[in-house]
Amino acid sequence: MPATSKAQQKFMGIVHGLQKGTIKPSDVSGAAKKVAKTMKKKSAKDFAKTKHKGLPNKVRSENMNEDGHTDVASIERKLKLIIQDSVDTIKKLRSMSNEDSLPSWWTDKITLAKDYVSKSRDYIMNPAESVDEATSLGADMLLGGIATVIKKAGMRPKTAKMMGGGFKVSKRDKVGFKIDVEIRGMDKKKTFPLQFETERGMLYVVIKNKPIKLGKYTMVTQAAQNLKKVGAALIGDKDVKRIA
Repeated sequence: MPATSKAQQKFMGIVHGLQKGTIKPSDVSGAAKKVAKTMKKKSAKDFAKTKHKGLPNKVRSENMNEDGHTDVASIERKLKLIIQDSVDTIKKLRSMSNEDSLPSWWTDKITLAKDYVSKSRDYIMNPAESVDEATSLGADMLLGGIATVIKKAGMRPKTAKMMGGGFKVSKRDKVGFKIDVEIRGMDKKKTFPLQFETERGMLYVVIKNKPIKLGKYTMVTQAAQNLKKVGAALIGDKDVKRIA
C-alpha cells in the first residue's frame, strides 16, 4: 500500500529504518517505535518507498477509508499498542510500593481510558443488541465522563437528557446534556437542573444562561473542584457570577 502524503511517507520511512536497524531507537519518537513493533515489515516498506511526486504534504486523516470509518487493520494495530502500553504500565506499577501515591490527573486518564475501551468492546461484541449504539457510543462515553466529574464533586447525578439545540458554548461540537444534579451542603440538599456542554475539549456548566468553564474534560479532578465551587454557590444561594 503506497503512502497517501509526504508526511506519512517520511514517518513510515523512519519506521522502516527502525525495523531494518539503520535508525537508532533513541533518535526517534515513541510513536515511531510503537508502530515499528506492530507493523509488518513489508507494509512499512511499501509505505516508505512511495515517491513524493504528486503527493500532498498532509491529508486530513491518514487512517480513514472513503466511508469515513477506520479500517480493521488500523484499529487492530491501535489495540495492540494499548495492550503493550498497559503491560509496560503494569510492570512499572509492580516495581512501586502499594503505599506510593499517584497524581490524580494520571489516575483520571486511566479511568477514562478503561471506560472508552470497555464501551468499545461492548459494541463490537454485541452490535445487534446495541440500540442506536453506533451513533450514541460517543455520547454515552461523554455522559459517563461528566457523571464522573459530578460524583467527584460530591454531587449526585439523577436524570440526564442529551441536548438537540439551545447551546450557549458548544457552537462547533454541538454536544451537551441537561442533567438534574442533587447538591448537598449547609445541612440541606436540593436538586438543580444543570446544563453541561463541551467545546474543543473543555467542559462547561451553564447557570442562568451564563457559561462557566470547569476545565478540560479529561482533567476530572480539576473540573470536579471547579464544579464543587459552583455547587457551593448554588446551595448557599450565592451569586454564581463570582465563580467564573
